[in-house]
Amino acid sequence: MRYTGIALAAVTSIIQDIEKLNVKNISIPFSFLKENDIVLSEKEVDFAISRKIIDLQDLGKIVDVSLINYPDSKYLLEIALDILLNGSYLNPHVQYLEIDDSGVSRENSTITIDDERVNDRLRYIILLWLFKNRLNSDADFNKVNSVYDDFGYPSDMVGFISYMPTKESGDKGRSNLIYNHWQSYLETYSYLLKT
Repeated sequence: MRYTGIALAAVTSIIQDIEKLNVKNISIPFSFLKENDIVLSEKEVDFAISRKIIDLQDLGKIVDVSLINYPDSKYLLEIALDILLNGSYLNPHVQYLEIDDSGVSRENSTITIDDERVNDRLRYIILLWLFKNRLNSDADFNKVNSVYDDFGYPSDMVGFISYMPTKESGDKGRSNLIYNHWQSYLETYSYLLKT
């Protein structure tokens, strides 16, 4: 699909907003999704592609599994057909669905979808992947801080944001507290993985 005029400006605006995000290019692999029994919906696949948080080389596998749960999704079928006909997903910046600006908010480089569950679920998946692949260093905290920023400062993450004040003193005690809060968040919101 080619865009002209206003639609092209909207796609360009979305792409520019994505470039400002801190969590772009995380590239969560299909193996992680499969290992954790995560099946993405149509909106989640679209959101994950636009934010570049899934490995686009695995997109065929991701869409294949998603189509089992969502066989009537025209969007997923179009991606699958594109992959079959062309051997790969052509361009992560091309939107297959008509742009509906009413469902997307782009304020201060934060993109959210009106569907709060999609937003919360993808944020959870990112945080779970980061936790399971953590390096036990400040780099982990910087990535989590970026998720916090990019998803509009959700209150359920405050306990494991490294620049927030805590009652713990010392780097080791503070780090342990942050990791404990992060793990507690993942345990509390694990229901988000169920589709």
